[in-house]
Amino acid sequence: MKTFPIAIDSQYKGPPFPGEIPWEIADQAYLIYASRYTGQSIEVIARRGGFYAAEMDLFLPDWRARCEKVIAIHADHERVIRDRDELRKIASELLDTFVHHGHPGEPCVQSGWVRVRDIADYRRRVSGA
Repeated sequence: MKTFPIAIDSQYKGPPFPGEIPWEIADQAYLIYASRYTGQSIEVIARRGGFYAAEMDLFLPDWRARCEKVIAIHADHERVIRDRDELRKIASELLDTFVHHGHPGEPCVQSGWVRVRDIADYRRRVSGA
């Protein structure tokens, strides 16, 4: 997730704030900033240390709540990607089990034989236990 810095102001009396926020939230605040002021792109503001928390309060009063939502969405997305990758790995290992080597006793789709211990291991891994 691309982030945008929040500048530190020792005189700020508002609620605590993070040192950086999701870029898309800063971009929303920048739209309001740009409608009032000219001359600096959002990239220039970021390089110069970002918006102050007081500016964020002015431009986008609910910025903290928006940040929490966006961060949660990104965390959920990352979790889904990790879960997908793990399930792909499990499926690949499971499919590798279903091979026919042409001799009795080997795990085989044709005979339907798979070791009970392998099935129990796949079930445990899929359930997350």
